[in-house]
Amino acid sequence: MPSDLSGGIIPTAYRDLFEMINSHGLENLTFTIFSALFESKALTKAILNQIWYTVTHSNSIGSRTDFYKCLALMALVQQGKAIDEKLLDNYVNRELPIPALDSVTDLEDRLIRLLRNDQKKTTLCFRYNDLCILDTIQVDKVPEKKGNKHFFLALKKLHFRSNTFF
Repeated sequence: MPSDLSGGIIPTAYRDLFEMINSHGLENLTFTIFSALFESKALTKAILNQIWYTVTHSNSIGSRTDFYKCLALMALVQQGKAIDEKLLDNYVNRELPIPALDSVTDLEDRLIRLLRNDQKKTTLCFRYNDLCILDTIQVDKVPEKKGNKHFFLALKKLHFRSNTFF
């Protein structure tokens, strides 16, 4: 099999998934997160384990090529074929098979939750909408009073309906 998949045509779905995962740190894609992210009825944890250790022998995905190989093997398994990198030789000058997965947005939401749980809250893994659900803060400048040399700010926490002045 070409180790760089240069003979096959890479589908845009592969690129989209890679960019989504790479934006959160490719080094964070360990087998634990990989299996939880892609596990389904057709792709059980045992099958994903075989795919993972067929492509990479380490704890994390090392490159874009390794990730693409995993996706191609996932698609072949969904077609009822065995997990074998040699099957990818059949896709020289053809588009690699695309696995049936959730949408990129759904997978990214799942990835963010998995990373948040995996990193034990040492890294902020929230989207803006997630933070707005937790609470929204409004900061207003309090009108100046005569003789004050300083200005004050009013802090309103909208979710908990509390006000603070400083």
